[in-house]
Amino acid sequence: VTRFARRFPRLYIRLFKGRGFWHNRIYLRYYQFDERPGGGGVVHYRQKSLPVRSLDTLEVGGTAANVLLSGPSIREIEDPALLCNRFLVAVNGSHELFGDGARDIDAYVVCDTDFVKRRFATFKQGVQKSKRAILDHHIIHAALQRDRQIFDNIQLYLATDLIRPYMKHKNFELTMPDNGVIERYGVRFSKKYSTGFYSNSSVAIAVIQMLYWLKFEQIYLFGMDLTPDGRFYEESQPEQTTLSDDYHKAIEPSFRLISEVIVDEKFSVINCSSRSRLPHEIIPKCDANSCLRENPPVAGRHQAAAPA
Repeated sequence: VTRFARRFPRLYIRLFKGRGFWHNRIYLRYYQFDERPGGGGVVHYRQKSLPVRSLDTLEVGGTAANVLLSGPSIREIEDPALLCNRFLVAVNGSHELFGDGARDIDAYVVCDTDFVKRRFATFKQGVQKSKRAILDHHIIHAALQRDRQIFDNIQLYLATDLIRPYMKHKNFELTMPDNGVIERYGVRFSKKYSTGFYSNSSVAIAVIQMLYWLKFEQIYLFGMDLTPDGRFYEESQPEQTTLSDDYHKAIEPSFRLISEVIVDEKFSVINCSSRSRLPHEIIPKCDANSCLRENPPVAGRHQAAAPA
């Protein structure tokens, strides 16, 4: 990046890059990523150097994963420790179901930069409770702005959010041969880690793509209510939501695409929220507690202690 670009990032983009590059303006001064051959690399932020790993190097045990979302229905889970019997992904503030104790959360995922800015303490707790975090550059940048040591004790894995690809124009992936992108109903799904993911207004959709890349075969979604009842955790100032519009424009079409194109005899998605707005005909539903009781722990995994 030239000295002019670092000193005048907005002007540089307007003059030389155009609107499709605008999301990269935050990187030009203090943030740089040096990619390494074979994947991964090093993030440099001011005087901080941070190693990041390629998600396709992550080895996981078992073929099933639990995804803990933030819908109010997760309050009805009788024994949250059972969630840890499978590879467990927590998103945003859903880790608060476990209180303040250390938990066996395998991966923490956040796609919303505004969540990091508004609820940084909650984000930081999610990082501290997890073995690893799977984030894109925008989230890493927002976190490092607030605490340069936040990722010092966690494995950090990189995934590209195709809404804001690092130092690339939006929709760059559509020019790539064999990009693994499927488009239907006005939304997209990426089957390849090397391409990146589409969140389509829901972190659940992003996580499904990540778990698909990692070759999981059964995905169980907890707390995917998609209702206007808010989140299960308390909010002093409830976050504004565009769920009503997002559901019809992006979320329901995305799950319909997943149901029709991605789900097959080797890959399934189960909605463990009986109150979910998403119809059973698109993603089949299962009672959360029945699902947890009927699924024994994967060999070699230890069950976490019950929440205090």
